[in-house]
Amino acid sequence: MSALSAHYIQNYSNYRDLQDASAKSVKIGKSQIDKIEQYIKENIGSTISVDALAELVFCSKFHFLREFKKSVGETPYQFITQYRVEQSKKYLLANTQSMSDIALSLGFNDQSHFSRVFKNHEGITPSQFIKQYST
Repeated sequence: MSALSAHYIQNYSNYRDLQDASAKSVKIGKSQIDKIEQYIKENIGSTISVDALAELVFCSKFHFLREFKKSVGETPYQFITQYRVEQSKKYLLANTQSMSDIALSLGFNDQSHFSRVFKNHEGITPSQFIKQYST
């Protein structure tokens, strides 16, 4: 029964057309992703809005959100947060700034917000990270 259903869906419906249309609908290419990444790097210490990112690639906010997720595999918020956490690890290991300075320089609201986000991503607090990875 399952095989028969699959046969009818694939051969007598618009199943393949929908799959092809979905694959072709990704409109954010590598060059646009690079432009977005550059913007994020340059503005990491400030609030980065989805509207501003959508304007960079000349599309609406909702279209941008959908296409970015298709292209990158995560939402812009997740992408930015991951970048901030990766940068914070470099700053923490360099040990030249306080945690509150690191938090503010990377666009977190405060040290508490930074610690919470860091722990959610890495499974340990920034202090534990420093103890574990500093030499």
